Amino acid sequence: MCGMWNMLLEENGIAVVPVDGAQVALRRGSQRATFTVVATSSRVHPSDVRELPAQNSLLIAPALSETAAQRARSLGWSAIPDDGPAWVLFHGREIKLKRPDVATGSQEQSRRGRPGWGIFSVLRALLALEGGARQSELVDFANVSQPRISQALSELATLDLVERVAAGWTVTDKAKAITWWVDHYPGPGGLASHWYGLDPVVEQAFRVHELLTAKRSRPALSGDVAADLVAPWRTPAHALVYAERGADLAAAGLTPAAAEDATLTLVLPADRAVWPIGQTAWTFGLTGYGDVQRAGALQVLYDLNHASEPDADDAARAWLDWMLLSGPVI
Repeated sequence: MCGMWNMLLEENGIAVVPVDGAQVALRRGSQRATFTVVATSSRVHPSDVRELPAQNSLLIAPALSETAAQRARSLGWSAIPDDGPAWVLFHGREIKLKRPDVATGSQEQSRRGRPGWGIFSVLRALLALEGGARQSELVDFANVSQPRISQALSELATLDLVERVAAGWTVTDKAKAITWWVDHYPGPGGLASHWYGLDPVVEQAFRVHELLTAKRSRPALSGDVAADLVAPWRTPAHALVYAERGADLAAAGLTPAAAEDATLTLVLPADRAVWPIGQTAWTFGLTGYGDVQRAGALQVLYDLNHASEPDADDAARAWLDWMLLSGPVI
């Protein structure tokens, strides 16, 4: 479930609460409904629109033809295409979603989409497996197919980021490879929900981590709070949490919020490589609270680079310095 459709809902006053990889709960005022999400990467034509898989079903697509939109409405679908009319059937009422004005360049970028994550997963693995790794190892650690591994290695070698050695493939220059990765990584994708709390951000993050751990959702902290675990630089101002499945974070004392007001963001990523490379979780003790798991080091750096706080660049630089001195990038 990728794209910016969840932001469009939030801009229209509808809070999005991830449930799992296939469902979201939408909340508007005191009303709430759970929707099954059906996403496609292709333009939807009338013949593509089938019967509802569930009473509340939300169709996500790059575009719907006019006749496809008419058929979707007649069958009871809610739909949010990248281009064209978007609507949600919420408690028996159709809510037409208004789009903000965007620059033409932004629209074109949305239509083109983003590159795949394979090459970035391969470079993540090579930075974690210092000393060289064979393609068979990369298949296991990067979770990428053998043909894509070969293609990615060829592309990275052309960029002079990796080379073949006796032990397999290795990174030529750690700092250069990290810089390229951060500059070109398209982001984790997936579905985000935004939350607000009055307690210290670290306390909020720990409560959410506990809640999601109890639900076996595999939470991992990133951004400010994750950086503070190993390279303390400033008091965290915002918490970012990745998980495999979502939850209503009201149980952790938080309330839904607009992105710009949020103190915590929960992301169900489409890129499965946000978690550290390896077979076990990367766990740290959160001072005063308990053990938590963090996202991969590169993911933390990416999220710090894309944080909105005025001193985010300094925080990212402090994290990068730690990465360059810490051995394998995990």
